Amino acid sequence: SLYDLILPLVEPILQEQVQDFGPDLEEAIEDALSSLSISEELEVEDVRVYLDLEPSDLDITPDGLRMVIAGSSLAEEAAECIEAYDPGGSLSTPSDAPAIGSIPAEVILDPSVSVHLADDFLNQLFYSVWQGGLLCYSIDEELTGFPLDTSILGLLAGDAFEPLFAEDGELEIQTLPRRAPALNLESEHDLAVEITELGLDFAADLDHRKARVLSVDLKVDAGVDMLLDDSTGILDIAVEFGGDSISTGVAYNEMVPDASEEIEANFGSVFETLAGSLLGGVTEGLSFALPAYEGLGVTDIDIAPNGDNGDWLGAYAEIGTVDYTGSGCDEDGGCTGGCEGGCSTPGRARGTFSLWAFPLMLFLVRRRPESCRSRG
Repeated sequence: SLYDLILPLVEPILQEQVQDFGPDLEEAIEDALSSLSISEELEVEDVRVYLDLEPSDLDITPDGLRMVIAGSSLAEEAAECIEAYDPGGSLSTPSDAPAIGSIPAEVILDPSVSVHLADDFLNQLFYSVWQGGLLCYSIDEELTGFPLDTSILGLLAGDAFEPLFAEDGELEIQTLPRRAPALNLESEHDLAVEITELGLDFAADLDHRKARVLSVDLKVDAGVDMLLDDSTGILDIAVEFGGDSISTGVAYNEMVPDASEEIEANFGSVFETLAGSLLGGVTEGLSFALPAYEGLGVTDIDIAPNGDNGDWLGAYAEIGTVDYTGSGCDEDGGCTGGCEGGCSTPGRARGTFSLWAFPLMLFLVRRRPESCRSRG
């Protein structure tokens, strides 16, 4: 046939053209992806953390497209209060990523895009802020907004401590965060952050000297839920701790040992008040605006664990036509008041981080290998 006659003549030419074009295409893709790399400095309270994200792989299959992002975080400096407890790295439990198109049975919507975050990546982020001293506090009146004295011991143990203190005196409370927070995906919430071995030391003047009168160890399972307002594009992150999510163990109580069980039973309610001072600045008002591009944006979102071991945090989103109205935002996307969560305007993106916001819904984020996590 004519085809059989022509093909042998043009095949070498086509192969040569493809071979010549291949490196150019690869270089073009690499250049495009390198421009999407992010290096950000994040400040959580007084802790500064470096966050790096960069594309590391691109998979295209009949089931969909997936971009793999290598991520890492690093505290600017390790806090002195952590040195005695620092294991030198975050919890690591490597596992295979969910398959492209994999959707957990509990997800009720029909997602257009999804994000899968490895628990290792999130645990590394938690470790970084912990290592930077986020949970290191001397709890005092300036922090709580009310005076701290030995009367608080009465809330824990009734009148057990009264013989030790003729009158109320100053009480010092110091946190001892012995272990970094970790992600918990076996929760009734979208996810939970588990804080274990959080020690609290209570010290007061006794016999004309400062003495430790009580130490407790806490375990806190803080539930986190993500709520989307589809009219504004604001994603609120609600953090809940208190009640059954707090368990207490008395670690030191030589003064009134018979009151230990009562202290453990009563401590949860007292801690809720203290926790508002400790964590309120970190957990309150967490929200951000999802961007819209050419009138398209997220209309619904669901959160569920995924992966063979259930250790990947999955976010599944439906994409559709939106008309986000950013509260307090002017026509240039600026904040004129009442937009603490940020402003979202259709068709507008600001800076590299904004450029990432929508494509991130297509990405799978995993922790960068240990050997790659260094800063010059």
